Amino acid sequence: MKNLQRIGGHNKIVQLLNGNSAVLVQRLAEEYPREVDIYLVDGDHTYEGALKDIQSGLPMVKPGGFILVHDVDPGRRMDEMTADHPHPVYEAFHKVIHDNGFNWCILKFIRKHLGIIRVG
Repeated sequence: MKNLQRIGGHNKIVQLLNGNSAVLVQRLAEEYPREVDIYLVDGDHTYEGALKDIQSGLPMVKPGGFILVHDVDPGRRMDEMTADHPHPVYEAFHKVIHDNGFNWCILKFIRKHLGIIRVG
């Protein structure tokens, strides 16, 4: 919040919301259909939670907009991994891409890769 306050006028361009993403993102998608340029997903790291966060945000992203997904790293061990989903966020990211035919890339950092989906 301090960084936002430093840039001034942040309350006109940034709105911080706190809540359960499973509920909040669906509400936002209904309020802002196809109005969002960039949607960042960095919440629930279970497969089901990450998949729901990505899919729930799709309706609010403009065609040509981007969904950024944090922690898309198959080499990173996550506490939320299961036998069925050893790389839960990575797998959810790729399911959305596969199901929708989106263009995508992954920016690889030392840890915590960032997946980028371009919504068509």
